[in-house]
Amino acid sequence: MNPVNSYTGKIHSTVYGVFWRKCSNDILISTQFQPEYARSLLPSLDSPKYKSVFVLSVIHRSGTRALSNSLPSEVQQLDGHTMRTDFMPTIQLPTYLYAFAVLPQSFRMVSRITSFGVLLNVHGSPAFERLDGTAELALKCAQMAYTLFHTPLPLAKIDILIIKDTGIASGMENWGLVTLSEDYLMEADDAHAIYLISHEIVHHWIGNLITVNDWKYACLQEDMADFIALKILRALTNSDKRYDRFRLSRYLSIQLAETVSAPSRSLTLPNNITISAIGRHCYLKGVVHLETLEAIVGETRMLKTIRQLLSNHRLGNFNVADVSKYFSDISVDEMFNLEQAYDFWIRTAGFPAVLYERTKFGAKITQLLDSTFGELWPLYLNFNGTPNAAEMMTTATMNVNIPANTLLNLGFLSFYRVNYDYGMWSSIQEQLEMNPETYTVVQRAQLVGDFCYFNAKGFVPNGERLRKRFIEMVYRRPDYYDLCEWYLYWCNQLSTGISRSGSEIVRHLLVDWVASFDNSDHYKCLTGKAVKYANQFCQKVIGVDCL
Repeated sequence: MNPVNSYTGKIHSTVYGVFWRKCSNDILISTQFQPEYARSLLPSLDSPKYKSVFVLSVIHRSGTRALSNSLPSEVQQLDGHTMRTDFMPTIQLPTYLYAFAVLPQSFRMVSRITSFGVLLNVHGSPAFERLDGTAELALKCAQMAYTLFHTPLPLAKIDILIIKDTGIASGMENWGLVTLSEDYLMEADDAHAIYLISHEIVHHWIGNLITVNDWKYACLQEDMADFIALKILRALTNSDKRYDRFRLSRYLSIQLAETVSAPSRSLTLPNNITISAIGRHCYLKGVVHLETLEAIVGETRMLKTIRQLLSNHRLGNFNVADVSKYFSDISVDEMFNLEQAYDFWIRTAGFPAVLYERTKFGAKITQLLDSTFGELWPLYLNFNGTPNAAEMMTTATMNVNIPANTLLNLGFLSFYRVNYDYGMWSSIQEQLEMNPETYTVVQRAQLVGDFCYFNAKGFVPNGERLRKRFIEMVYRRPDYYDLCEWYLYWCNQLSTGISRSGSEIVRHLLVDWVASFDNSDHYKCLTGKAVKYANQFCQKVIGVDCL
């Protein structure tokens, strides 16, 4: 077969294939090939299981700078107006990780070097004021990722290119040439900036060094990258308020996804993969599933498992079975092991829920099984303050011996909703009223949101009086209930569900609404910037403002 030496194609104005952006009086050229846009550049098989070595030469205007996945091997001046940059061969890459860019002369560069020998170059326009800060964050994120993985990368540098108007993708993990959204970084708070940078750097191990073998498993590598990125975020923020508020935004994004953007969808993606489909399905419940696994097996074993995965599939491909098999030795019950449980979580659609009823010696936990909640799930029961009581539930009903008023799955440590009996809901409301500071911002949102949801669905008998108490409580103490509109709307009397047509309408607008979560300055209950977007959402869904 003859190699492809040249091509004729479009340079797009949208973020598709090879695209351009105007920078002052100059032009920037960059690429976005995920998931299957490389074919707009050259004949290609765009499944992630197919990998190839790429050798690139770029002829570009004198004074500009060309970047690609690997280091330049030679730069030549061709004449008074043009130059040629030849790049070293890449490692074996799927087409979606191949990338190049041509930067205007006005672009600035800041460099840092990691302790493990990888050079980090951050490139941005003169208007981007966070270049040095981004470089420092990138260095810290890369150092922490290496510490967690204990695995060297076969590359000499990572260029990080800051670009305006990147569409719905705020970042792209191209091997050795990461692109980040300037708009996102300028708007985001510290936590969201750390998260974005760490996620794309972590992808150099999970997604690049090892890659899923099929796009239907895209969420697996996105969620694993997020799982590690959240560890980095927690460490760099010292688990302070910035981290808590970031987790709140993720918790609410999961609720919206399971209600609106991707309801009743599994983590196995459809064949017609798109960037928007990845955004609607990934980064959410799949991350919670991984955190549940870690809660069961411990952090040491979880990280060891990921390192084994990197070693066994280095420069190759992996799938769900390659991950789940590491947990086959852990029994859940007489017939079921943790490998099967994780595989079930990945492949099964729906949002499970349980009913918690107090008993003389503890609580009776019953899975809610109907057209709303779906089939029986293996669920990890975790109780606040009583870690020894944690266990897997694989039956429809289970009695547990726990102290009175012990709460279940507080903080959304596992992927399921909890409905309590009336007496428990009343006690929870009283505790939130008297001692809101004893709960995290996620726990407060979860408890209020779950009550409002189950009451709206008719699962809280005589819940009207409690509904008013919950609403009045939030109104009296809004400082404790960031982004309150995004979960309290279920307590609006008109909020009983979302129609199919309504769901189709809001799905296309959800990206803009969730973007209001990217800066915690917008979170203030009743008066924050996010209120505007929440009310737009509620107008589409229930026909009135949220509250």
